[in-house]
Amino acid sequence: MDLADAPLMLMTESAGYPGVARLAESAYLELVSGRPAPHQVLSALIREGSDKGVLLDLRLHQLMCSRDLALAQLSTRSVGVGPHTPTSSSVSLSP
Repeated sequence: MDLADAPLMLMTESAGYPGVARLAESAYLELVSGRPAPHQVLSALIREGSDKGVLLDLRLHQLMCSRDLALAQLSTRSVGVGPHTPTSSSVSLSP
């Protein structure tokens, strides 16, 4: 992930909050032009994004995507309880 991806993600997720979107766009344009984004812009972006719930929305979106990815990976494997799967009653812990 490139550093410019973070304000780009905030820009797309903050469409309902023009102030956050403007800050994200400002930071993004600085970063993609090869200049560092001003500290004041980044601080304001984090503050406003947090106040409006945009950062929480991004975090929840990330968690749901991670869960969906894990479920998709599990569904492609032969996982389950069947005649060849050991269960607690068929496994002996005795030496």
